[in-house]
Amino acid sequence: MADILRFHYENTELDENPGYEKGTPHSVGVRKICVATTNTSFIAQLRSGMPKEIGIIYWLATGSPCTGVYVPWYLGILEIPHQWQVAQETPLNSKRSFLDYHFDPAPEVLQFNDASAYYTFTELENLVSMNYKEEIDWVRIEWKKTERQNIERQPYLEKMLLEMYNADPDLAIQFLTDYSKGISTEVFVRAKDMIHTLKTKYMSH
Repeated sequence: MADILRFHYENTELDENPGYEKGTPHSVGVRKICVATTNTSFIAQLRSGMPKEIGIIYWLATGSPCTGVYVPWYLGILEIPHQWQVAQETPLNSKRSFLDYHFDPAPEVLQFNDASAYYTFTELENLVSMNYKEEIDWVRIEWKKTERQNIERQPYLEKMLLEMYNADPDLAIQFLTDYSKGISTEVFVRAKDMIHTLKTKYMSH
């Protein structure tokens, strides 16, 4: 599913940018599944036979899927890292109508903030787009490694979580919260490192 959400029609009859010779695939030809204007992308993993707090996972990628990473957010978590709470105004706390919020946003909503996960992953996407052909493989290898580790860890983690949940549900939920926050914070820091590497490469000469 992640590969589908990252798809730019590579190696199909709709591929008008073979080998990314024309730069980023987001700006060439027909609209792709993966686009530069994606705010968030997610995969919902829904499973029966276990508590919903553990059995339902929201795999979230912030920004464009091809330069982002899918990380697991379990349904039972109690809070999310502050990097995903930076927005001063959201549809949930705005006193305006949803239409006004969407079509006439307050100026501060659109201001860049490097403490925000959204702006961080968008900045990474924009830097990769400067030389997409050369940089995308490096980014994808890094994020694929993270995704693979999380997927391989999942059965062992959840076996432990189910045992913990049966003995002490509150303890299991707190562990889930810490786990999801830890992974999310880790990829946020890694994205910052990637940005630093790319800026050093392209902007310090």
